[in-house]
Amino acid sequence: MISAPSIPRTDENSRLAHAQLVEKARQGGIDVCFVGDSITRRWGATDYPELLDHWRQCFHGWNAANFGWGGDTVANIRWRLKHGELDGVHPRAVPTLAGSNDPRPYPIGGRPIRGVMVLTQALVTRCREYAPQARAVLNANYPGNGARELVPVIRRAFVLVDRNR
Repeated sequence: MISAPSIPRTDENSRLAHAQLVEKARQGGIDVCFVGDSITRRWGATDYPELLDHWRQCFHGWNAANFGWGGDTVANIRWRLKHGELDGVHPRAVPTLAGSNDPRPYPIGGRPIRGVMVLTQALVTRCREYAPQARAVLNANYPGNGARELVPVIRRAFVLVDRNR
């Protein structure tokens, strides 16, 4: 298995967001922990009021927490999880949506299917390391930069990741 990177974001906004998400994790009481990039973040963000209203309607009473952050690659999300964002959290489910900010073509493994598999497996593995009792839920991995031809490749990668459970 080719290893996937774990890379921190160094901009001030990302460091602040990481500190806030670590604090959110410390507060506990999270049954559903959403992990991902900006697509995930927008579901529960105050700067997207319509999406936040929908989030509140859909997840009221679920003890759901949003750990999405804009612009993150899978490597950035893996770093965030490794550095405290799931420490002490014992969710029942970890819905994950990531990959739209990763470079195309995928630099890992040389071929798109290999790169998608490695990145997706690495993120799910990281989630399982920190929340082994939780059900990992893979949401769609949207191909960024207009790379629609990768949709069938991504679907195949998700099937392969699921088989490795």
